[in-house]
Amino acid sequence: MRYVDFFLISFFSIISFNIYAVNYNLQIPESSEPVTFTIDEYNQVSFVSLPKNLTGTINLKSNSIGSFYPSGITKESCAQIETKALNAVNTMFPETVRNEQKKFVRKFNIVLIAADSGIHFNLATFRKRILEKAAEIKNIDISNFQLDNSFSIDKINYIIEYDKNAISNIIGLKEEFKPQTDLLLTQTMFTGGSTNFEMSLSDLVCDLYSGKAKIKMNFSGKFGKQSTVSQLLENNEIVNLYQNMLTHNSEYYDNTVYNSRDRNMLLSGLYLKESLQKINLDNIEHKKFIAIFERLISPDNGRIILNMDNNSLYKAMQIQEINSIPYNAKVVYEYQK
Repeated sequence: MRYVDFFLISFFSIISFNIYAVNYNLQIPESSEPVTFTIDEYNQVSFVSLPKNLTGTINLKSNSIGSFYPSGITKESCAQIETKALNAVNTMFPETVRNEQKKFVRKFNIVLIAADSGIHFNLATFRKRILEKAAEIKNIDISNFQLDNSFSIDKINYIIEYDKNAISNIIGLKEEFKPQTDLLLTQTMFTGGSTNFEMSLSDLVCDLYSGKAKIKMNFSGKFGKQSTVSQLLENNEIVNLYQNMLTHNSEYYDNTVYNSRDRNMLLSGLYLKESLQKINLDNIEHKKFIAIFERLISPDNGRIILNMDNNSLYKAMQIQEINSIPYNAKVVYEYQK
């Protein structure tokens, strides 16, 4: 297949010399991978692919009087937090002092965290940007376009990776972080790709500030529509099943007047079930069993369809479905002033 590239502002389109669509790419600042979309003959704009590796941002703002007041989160204020963390585990201090120092590190300083993943594909501002570019490409008014709005995020999980010199390692007990770091997973992160929450974990705050802790997040969701072809069975299973049924064909059917279509249908069902058991597929789900039955048994006489070669069998066992396009992305967050 031959392709020709056309560059238009921040776009380039890949023209495919077949009957299908033209792909347009738009770069976003959060990723080196483009947003790819098409415009059909009815001016319907649809996403083809979306960036899967993004750089998110973490913004930190002191929200109380404490170690970060009044100058905010700085190298100097984090040095104070590190000292207090060391005091909290220093057995030369009485337990009461150690506990107070730990509380100062993990309870007394409130910081507002603003986390932005860069996954904004269903936000009105981003969608408007796509439609404006579509209008520019086609040289017609933006009101002529519709953008597929099926993008959604269904699942998010995260981990925090720590440098060996992270302040958070001094006290340890990082399981204490989870009730606060789980606030990353708000509904606004699912719907808009960003969230704001408060955190009192000064050692983790300082590690995020210095880059000695990295939040990494995985997003799973879906968008658009795609046609997929799958098979009810593996190729070797299809052939073995059919051959087994052919081998025992005469055991099930006869040519008497009592061998009606309805009777044959019943026999064929038993016949198929037994043949599946012989190739260790006896626990097949009912929906799939019915689909196989419909492809191997003639609706006219209720008997197995004869003279099917391997290619015919493979084709008969294919299922074409229209499904959403799966979306899986990884976001690494960086501190942003």
